[in-house]
Amino acid sequence: MSVGGPLVVPVPLDALCLTDDLDVRGPDNDFSRLPYRDAATGPDHHEDLPYVSEIMVRTPFQDEDLRLKAGVHLHWALPDGLTRMVQRADGTTAVPAVPNRWLVTRSRDGRVEEEWVVESDYLSDDNPAAIPCPVPGADRPHKRLGRKLPLDVWSRSTDRSRYLPELTAVGYGEPNFAAQYANCHSVFGFHEPDYPGAPPRGLRYEVLGWFDDHGQDPAAALGDGSAAPDGQSWQEAARLRFGWKASSAGLDQSRDARLRGFRAADDRDGRAGELSQLLPPSVAVRPSPPPAFPVAPRPDAS
Repeated sequence: MSVGGPLVVPVPLDALCLTDDLDVRGPDNDFSRLPYRDAATGPDHHEDLPYVSEIMVRTPFQDEDLRLKAGVHLHWALPDGLTRMVQRADGTTAVPAVPNRWLVTRSRDGRVEEEWVVESDYLSDDNPAAIPCPVPGADRPHKRLGRKLPLDVWSRSTDRSRYLPELTAVGYGEPNFAAQYANCHSVFGFHEPDYPGAPPRGLRYEVLGWFDDHGQDPAAALGDGSAAPDGQSWQEAARLRFGWKASSAGLDQSRDARLRGFRAADDRDGRAGELSQLLPPSVAVRPSPPPAFPVAPRPDAS
């Protein structure tokens, strides 16, 4: 969006550091269990199961079928303003689009070690690290959603046939899709196996999100920087539409100072660790930014 620069909205980032693999409750729905006939090769899949919703729903006390691998698991929460569903006058529900590209940077003692790009809306056939997602009208009723690529091999794709038309906080229609890691671990989450157990001192992870298609950015409706619809200032429109208190103060902060707000804490129980947050939450407009909608991490309000 253009309000003198893109709007930088802080988001919470949680981390779980595992020494060993851990079995946890899986996603609310497992679309990979749906029966179908493979049109290309001919065989039936799950032909012994009925095509009803019960086969996808988790059975109580028998639902710990997601294995989290050892290492660091990151899960970022979307800004509240992009998770609000609004009912239109015609009775339909409007759900804003959310960022579908995320740059994950791992640094240690101030030196960048690795960088990855998470494509939250990428659809694949057989990526076991991605969540199953229903695909209406296809011969196969589901695909796998999300993938991560090293930054040095990633490039922006112009072939939209392998991507969702639009990504929202409810995913395929599950209200707590983005809120539960098991539902969205390949979409709004990230696993990195290089540091199992207690994270070493000085280890940091940074997450920066943006829209691949800038036309999907719901904040673009705030205007061109001088005014928003109905004669409101864009700051007032941001408050009313998204609950954001926007300010142009603090524009001299560097990108590093804005984004590097997390550090690894000591592993207190020998199995899992957490990240301590360093920066206060804020919303600000940065000058001369990259053409995107970056989302920077912020500390948890608690």
